[in-house]
Amino acid sequence: MKEMNYSYIVKTEELKIAKTFLENILGALTTDDIVKPEIHCISQDWGKLQTGVSVTRRPLCLKGKIYSTGLGTHAESKILIRLPRRILRITGLCGVDDNPETRKNSRSLVFSIEMKERKIWESNPLSVDSEPAEIDIPANGIQEFFLCVRGPITYAHADWVNLRAYLENGKIVEIGKPEYFCGFGFYYDDRHSTEFFHNWKIKEKSCKEENGIICHTITKTDPQTSLDVICEIKEYTKFPVIEWRLKFENRSNRTTPLLRDVKSLDTTFNYGIFPYLHYWTGDYAQPDGYEPFCVSLAHQEIFNFSPVGGRPTNRAWPYFNLEWQEEHRGIIVAIGWPGQWLACFEGKEDGAVHISAGQQNTHFKLLSGEHIYSPTSVLMFYQGDFNRSQNLWRRWMMAHNMPRMKGKLPSQMLAAYCGKVGTSEMALETEKSQIQSFNMYRKRGIKLDLWWIDAGWYPCNGIWYQVGTWDVDKKRFPGGIRAISDYCRKKQVKTIVWFEPERVYPETWLWNHHPEWLLKSTKNSNRLLNLGNTDARKWLTNHIIQFIKKHRINVYRQDFNIDPLPFWKENDTPDRQGITENHYVEGYLTFWNELRTKIPDLLIDSCASGGRRNDLETMKLAVPLHKTDYNYADNDVKQAFHYSLYQWFPYFGALLWPFDNVDSYAFFSSIAPATVLNYDPANVKLDWKLLKNLTEKWRAITNTLYFYTDYYPLTPYSRDDDDWIAWQFHNPEKHEGIIQAFRRRNCKWSSICLKLQGLEQKLTYTISEFEPHSKTKRISGKKLMESGVTIFSRKTPEAKILIYRKD
Repeated sequence: MKEMNYSYIVKTEELKIAKTFLENILGALTTDDIVKPEIHCISQDWGKLQTGVSVTRRPLCLKGKIYSTGLGTHAESKILIRLPRRILRITGLCGVDDNPETRKNSRSLVFSIEMKERKIWESNPLSVDSEPAEIDIPANGIQEFFLCVRGPITYAHADWVNLRAYLENGKIVEIGKPEYFCGFGFYYDDRHSTEFFHNWKIKEKSCKEENGIICHTITKTDPQTSLDVICEIKEYTKFPVIEWRLKFENRSNRTTPLLRDVKSLDTTFNYGIFPYLHYWTGDYAQPDGYEPFCVSLAHQEIFNFSPVGGRPTNRAWPYFNLEWQEEHRGIIVAIGWPGQWLACFEGKEDGAVHISAGQQNTHFKLLSGEHIYSPTSVLMFYQGDFNRSQNLWRRWMMAHNMPRMKGKLPSQMLAAYCGKVGTSEMALETEKSQIQSFNMYRKRGIKLDLWWIDAGWYPCNGIWYQVGTWDVDKKRFPGGIRAISDYCRKKQVKTIVWFEPERVYPETWLWNHHPEWLLKSTKNSNRLLNLGNTDARKWLTNHIIQFIKKHRINVYRQDFNIDPLPFWKENDTPDRQGITENHYVEGYLTFWNELRTKIPDLLIDSCASGGRRNDLETMKLAVPLHKTDYNYADNDVKQAFHYSLYQWFPYFGALLWPFDNVDSYAFFSSIAPATVLNYDPANVKLDWKLLKNLTEKWRAITNTLYFYTDYYPLTPYSRDDDDWIAWQFHNPEKHEGIIQAFRRRNCKWSSICLKLQGLEQKLTYTISEFEPHSKTKRISGKKLMESGVTIFSRKTPEAKILIYRKD
């Protein structure tokens, strides 16, 4: 099917905001002689003088256009500007700030630039509807001047924007530019980077646009120690997204001074008075995993986030949405680091929010020739409401991040697994039993896309978690995995195989043959294969690539059932804290990148005791087919997980439970881009006719690839068993979509009215339940969005799916 035009909904103003932020970063990085103006508010009749925002701490706005640099004041006011060198010319714009209050109440104001008591420029009276007054005047070598605004003081919000002073030495000074710094910061030899970074040598490089991305590389070198700090920036030309990461490299033949507290993201935003932070919990095999929260940052609140144990989405979630609701704008913030990250959101007194993030512990010296990477930082600037922002994110993920095979996004998959979940898994299975189970599924008329081979196919003494020997158990699988994958392939079914290469159990092959590759911890009897060790990483990469090719595996499933942080920390020395983790993370990403490069059609499934390693860098290489180890039979929680995850990931999987009973409600609760069956095909008591019917419905629904369209929650988040929960997928280009609604087992309400989103008011839509011979209604888009559609249920629990399309 043809993919959506993902960037269609992007606004020009959003791109401008992102571009301005990029220019500020590049400007801060490439400025070698910082000249800051002195700004003193001599008088102002109301409020406080603001930098970069209006006096009410909204974006600076003149006649509908937003500006990122300038001063927000209130008449009558007088502001002193002083510079250390003589000024030759002053340029800029000024006018009445355009906001709801000034449009209702303000009167005309007069702006002037004065030197002592003499006016050197004055505007005509300006109203909120006036074009901004242009300033372009000679300054004749003065070093200070006054910005003055006079007039009635009722809602007299006044802005000076894009002010520039041109100095005698050729420098151009922006007046009213917020303190962006360069988007990141660090300490080097016990001095903060803001003290010295501008004095380091600079090398700049920008590449031509390719696939909607322009890459900028800024290298700054310490002339004393030859430390390179390389900032690699991606500018997305069709999305309001700026992405960057840092590389620190010691090019000298000596060890560097101490490098510590590296904040790969360190900046402040001020878009209004009342900022709200949306955040989510990560997965940890509990019902409140993926739970959304919204908190205010308007009163100097501080919120710190970090995962538990080194896996990046273990209890914490490195994706945030910072929203200024009244201003209808915000920033999505993401951290790409498959390790132990830290993020801090700090509300400031003036309504600003300071954001800092990075690897949680960085306190090390770099050896000669050594380098480290920082986490990836992503900022997406948006306008509009929360749901629009999350769909903008989903579209960016589909357009630029999700893994593709032959240029296409992953298709829907119905998989089947025949092992003992939670006990022996596949440790007692054989080649013969697997092929028999596969044939029985076919005999039952169940059409599959994927045959799932999970833990236990290797020598493990009947205990699946004894991992560390990554060869097939030939006693049970004499033909290898290849015998099964070839058999499935002849029936047009692909194969997924489970691995857990990082955790090493005692007395396995890796334990016995390469102890030098293994990290030890006093807190765990297992060991950790050190992916920061080049030899270990190269061996693993080559071994897995050869295995996948030999056994013709389509989906590589990697699990990670161990917290790596204790191993990392216990193998650091006091002056090298965080270095083991940093090299390990680089090795992990290199390993997966090489898998994708050497086997381009390979799909990777990211699993870590469920969904505990699904940061952005991982999601660029994989999809999460197994999002949690929490009770698969708890349908209320499963629905809540899906409700949240769809806001961030278009594609994930769900394991259907129970395994001994075919239940329609459980089945529809498990509908996802990838759904995994776990029935014993030899069980004649199962209602196979019903299962066949349900899987045919699953295929009819997922064939639409609805999950690659826009997503809208239609009810509040809930795990309660007496609630309804519902959501909508909508394709705005085809004017069609689906609604999934669930009435839970103790819900006393037999109906629910759902107001749809994203429709065209003037269009008429046909809408019906996804059942044979169901009645079709014709309803206008306006009515569907304003009055809603009512769904009726006759029993509990019950799942309802509705489809609609343009009439």
